[in-house]
This record gives sequence, C-alpha cells and structure tokens, in this order.
Amino acid sequence: MAGANPSFGESHLIRALLEISGGRASRNKLVERLGVGEGSVRTILKRLADNGLVSSTNAGHSLTDAGEKQVSSHLEKFSKPDVFSANDMILGGENAFIIVKGASDKLSASALAERDTALKAGADTAVILVVRDGRIQFPSGGVDVEDYPETLKELENKELGDGDVVVIASSSRMPKSQDALIEVALKICA
Repeated sequence: MAGANPSFGESHLIRALLEISGGRASRNKLVERLGVGEGSVRTILKRLADNGLVSSTNAGHSLTDAGEKQVSSHLEKFSKPDVFSANDMILGGENAFIIVKGASDKLSASALAERDTALKAGADTAVILVVRDGRIQFPSGGVDVEDYPETLKELENKELGDGDVVVIASSSRMPKSQDALIEVALKICA
C-alpha cells in the first residue's frame, strides 16, 4: 500500500540544505523554517541522508562533505532566499528575495514565465528585476524602478552584478515566499 504523496518538493530539499549549512539544525527549527509538518521534515532529512548529503546525531543535523559541495554548487548560481523589507513595490505579506547570478539572458522575453512559476509555487505576487549596465530595472524596461525608492535603496545594499536577476516574492507566509523563489531560480538555471 502506497503512502500519501509528499507535501514537499525540490525547493524544500534545497532550502533544508541551505538552512543546515548555517550550522547544526534541529528538526523543530526545520519544521518552522520550511513551513511543513514534522513528518515531512523527517522524510526530507531521510532523503538527504540517503543521498549522503546530511548526517544526523542527537545534537542535530549537519551537512556532509557532499552536502557542502551541493550547497556550494547552488550558491554559485543563486543566493539564499532572504527577507526583503521594502514594501513600496509589493504591498503586504511576507516578502523575500533571491539573486540569480548572471542569468538575465536566460529569462523569457517578458519574464512572465518566471513570474508565473513563482505564483504556481505559492507566491501571491512576484516581481522580476535585472541588472543591466549597473542599473536595476524591469526586464521589459517599461516601468522605472526609480519610482520605487525603498526597493531601490534596499537592493543597492545587495551584492549585485551586471546580468543578475533579482526575484522578489510575497505570500502570507515566509516559507511559501522562499519556496517560490527557489522554484524560479531552478527554472532560470535549468
């Protein structure tokens, strides 16, 4: 008899690795940060351990050398999802952002496919921005980011380079926003 379908996806596996990369992580911390139940976290940890990426002790869970390499591989392509506090562009909800490094040439023509990926992954809203010639702008160039001074100020404090893609997502819960960001980053990097 088969069990229920898992209530997590690839984004949860990657986010678990990223959470654990900060040092030992308890199962309770992962439940809170990933926004899934304890049973799902146990399954995530088992899957990561079965793939040789995580080791578990009574003191918590930590990355193996292979897990460290996996995290490094992801971080070469995109940043860890993080809180985004400016709310002049996206109103309400729990905002987060991710930087996909040097990937602006991989976006769809208007970046609608990437935005739709974020929405399908649980975001209520999502904005895609690119860095061109040292300026942060919308991919289509139609709207000026200068019209959003809080967003622009917050992004200017991030380590951005030409060709980078910035994705900002918002939802009712931070884990959903971060899941959406990972899904978009994976789509862009595919």
